[in-house]
Amino acid sequence: WNERNICLSWDETIEWAELLGIETVPVIYRGIFDADFLKTWYTGEYEGNECEGYVVRLADSFSYQDFRRSIAKFVRAGHVTTTNHWRHQKLIPNELAV
Repeated sequence: WNERNICLSWDETIEWAELLGIETVPVIYRGIFDADFLKTWYTGEYEGNECEGYVVRLADSFSYQDFRRSIAKFVRAGHVTTTNHWRHQKLIPNELAV
């Protein structure tokens, strides 16, 4: 996100991550939306799919108010194995080591 509350394009995000030495998530697909590929990935029919889920986002930048129409998250059933949902646990803030 920049100072105007715009989510950077994916290419800009990658560029900033490299500059800051931050690893990004693996990209499993990049291109025009392909529901068949994503369904295959989500149902586990794709060889090597052992992830708990994935995020689909626009490659272009978008405003905060367009967030809901620009990103989707898919999580496989049963990936949470703890008894308490993370939303009900004590918040422990991340700290960036400088």
